[in-house]
Amino acid sequence: MPPVAGPLLKRGAAKVQDYIEHVGVARVVVKKECEMPIIECLEEDAKPQSFNRSGIEVYQQGQLFSWTDANGQRQSVTVDACDYIPPGQTADLPNRLGMTFVMAAVNPNRRGMTYTALSDAKTSVCLDVTDQNNPKWTYHFDNVRVPVFSSVCARPSYVEMGADESEWTQTVTNRDIYEKALAAMRWWVPGSYVQPSYPPKMFTFSSMIKAHENVHLEDRSNKIEEKFNEVFKEIFYGRFSQKDYPCPEDVLAFGRLAPVKDKLADALIGAAKATVRSEERTDHAARNEREGILKRFEAWAKTQSWYPR
Repeated sequence: MPPVAGPLLKRGAAKVQDYIEHVGVARVVVKKECEMPIIECLEEDAKPQSFNRSGIEVYQQGQLFSWTDANGQRQSVTVDACDYIPPGQTADLPNRLGMTFVMAAVNPNRRGMTYTALSDAKTSVCLDVTDQNNPKWTYHFDNVRVPVFSSVCARPSYVEMGADESEWTQTVTNRDIYEKALAAMRWWVPGSYVQPSYPPKMFTFSSMIKAHENVHLEDRSNKIEEKFNEVFKEIFYGRFSQKDYPCPEDVLAFGRLAPVKDKLADALIGAAKATVRSEERTDHAARNEREGILKRFEAWAKTQSWYPR
């Protein structure tokens, strides 16, 4: 006896009655031997899922990270990663003024509540009936969150002079300070990785440091998209046949779903470890933005009462 055609509803619905009001989106087939309704795939599901870059969530030191845990409870932690040293690496923390990396876990250095990346990703399955003789199950992943730390890090040995005009007004209050700050800002334009020693007066400008981290962020974001798209293709072309697994719950069972989720974790790790531009090349890429900041600083100074006329 053929399956009985049921009402129409959205792909990913757990129960028929949940979306009974949605018409013309996807077809549900109810089979008596299955616990879950079979959701037919949409046309867009006939190809590998594409990674949505909106899933890349960028956090700075001190910002709040929130998620819903396995018990449905809302949790939050304050991001604290400026002193994090990835396994197998070393760092000159007193002089590390910025950092960008994929957070496999939020606040891995701290005890207590932490978030593990992808732990709240949602998995659904639909049936691709394009080949009527061999329908296949297609996984779809939602809420794929990839937290990335990209931040300026304050250090006690350095003097932060401000990121923009509003902050320069507070720190650069006379001509003498301006000339010292100008020398330091000119030092920062080519970047700290191609300069000898330390900046004049140990002055830093967070916008100059952020320009460097922005290049790292773009490089790392590209790697995240690349690695997840590779894995989505691998998952798609390794789909299970309905002949082997008749019901949705069969392919959502732990034994078959766990290896699929492991592939997502592999994408995360691959993106975190992938080679990107060197620090020197990153400084070179940030130079145009830094030169723009220097020009703004010089133009701002000319509007101040202490500037020589």
